[in-house]
Amino acid sequence: MFPRRTKIEPVKRKEEKKKESKVVSPPKEPIEDTASESLDEITELCKCGEPCYSTSMKLRPEEDPESMDDILLGSDTDTLHKGEGRKSKKKESIFVRDIAHNTILTPTVVLARLERSKTDITPSFISLISFIQVAIKGIRVKILRYKHRTKLAAINFSGSKKHIISNLNDVMISVLTYSGCCYQIYAKGEEDVRLVPPDIQGPYIVCCTGLSGGIDNLECGLDVGTIFSIYKRDPKLSPFAPRTANMSYKYLVSSGYALFTSSTKLVMSIGKKLCSFILDPVVEEFVLNDDNIKIPDKGQQISVDEGHSGLWEPQILEYMKRKKDPKLGRPLKTRCVGSLVADFHRTMYSGGIYLYPANRKNPQGKTTLLCECIPLAHIVDLAGGAASTGKGDVLKTEADQLGQYIPFFIGSKHEVQELLLITSSPARG
Repeated sequence: MFPRRTKIEPVKRKEEKKKESKVVSPPKEPIEDTASESLDEITELCKCGEPCYSTSMKLRPEEDPESMDDILLGSDTDTLHKGEGRKSKKKESIFVRDIAHNTILTPTVVLARLERSKTDITPSFISLISFIQVAIKGIRVKILRYKHRTKLAAINFSGSKKHIISNLNDVMISVLTYSGCCYQIYAKGEEDVRLVPPDIQGPYIVCCTGLSGGIDNLECGLDVGTIFSIYKRDPKLSPFAPRTANMSYKYLVSSGYALFTSSTKLVMSIGKKLCSFILDPVVEEFVLNDDNIKIPDKGQQISVDEGHSGLWEPQILEYMKRKKDPKLGRPLKTRCVGSLVADFHRTMYSGGIYLYPANRKNPQGKTTLLCECIPLAHIVDLAGGAASTGKGDVLKTEADQLGQYIPFFIGSKHEVQELLLITSSPARG
């Protein structure tokens, strides 16, 4: 048997050869890691109190962003062109930094980042958006329980259909009442506004629809949603002024909706931008998905309930006839869920038009101006679309009463303008 040292010697010789063959290279200069920053530096610049969310949102002290585009798209980064010795500035997308830093961009975080550059975004407004998110999550839980027909759902949803809608409205009202951000709250179906106690009043007025889509869609497990709009309270208004005096477009600060599908989506306006968030089921937070939603100028589909088409005005029938005639162009596809939020959401992303015209049975229409039409009209306006009553702009329509109904046409700008050309012309005899 060979001694143990005979086995080790060849290994030592190889190691010695490797040492001899090694070439000594000059020491490399250390590379600074600009991405890694201390927790103290992040905490100092973070306004939301959550350092883990703010890594990619850190702004340089010398930067003073003036426009929302500069903030949401990120700061300018220097890029060196190949074959040239000069540098040029290029906008960096917020999603690039988000992926690089594994950042969760919630509505609260995005608003905190915009607070110092936007006068409309105040700490009270950021707090209100946080409470609206809580209310949406609460409504989502109740809807899921009702869809699954659990015992908890039987307790929470006992009674008539109106009681179920009132139950969902109460979720939003109860959360916002004690938020300390609201002056008064109005929910669709309520006879009057809910005044917040004086000791916890805030500077905002909220209009909301707890359940948009109807109980029938909810019972069938189809898509439903929630709509909300936020108005800035005008303290100069007389206390004897009508309830709707402070609920016009000039006081509108933000609007949005939540869509309860296989995932929960939140679309809301932030300044002059339209942002989309998706509820992450792991962290239970809304995460930024898109910060610049735009509706196509021309559509491919039309959303309308034709059950009452026999009661429509002749101009609406003429428009529908044109859109279905292949001799006049490509016919629009008819898509209708029967849920305003679901139909509008698909129309906004795919392009087209949503119609709920007046008829002889409902001459004023069936969509509420304050709780449904104005919020969605504001959203589609920011997306590049249009909304009309058939006679005028929805955003310029003043409400005479809280539960006022109007005819509603909303979608791609080209489709709405074509409809207005027909409705403004006299009916053919």
